[in-house]
Amino acid sequence: MATEVEQHVDLRSHGGVAVIRFNRPEKMNAIGALTRTQLAEAIKQAERDDAVRVVVLTGSGRAFCSGADVTEMAPGAGMRTPEDVGNV
Repeated sequence: MATEVEQHVDLRSHGGVAVIRFNRPEKMNAIGALTRTQLAEAIKQAERDDAVRVVVLTGSGRAFCSGADVTEMAPGAGMRTPEDVGNV
């Protein structure tokens, strides 16, 4: 049985414009490990598309992004080193 991965980042392209949207409105689009991974992949996809000339970053809900997901900063979870924090 396959496990469905939540989509924290959405990429749509039209007419040379790629829109990358953070999609965690319930967390005010806080950036955690999965969001970072999906954001990096969306950027790579937009970069590979020769038609894309502009990339717009936006957030769903009432906030663009509240910053790092502090629930992943708890001991033993998510970010463990200063380098991890720098990757947000």
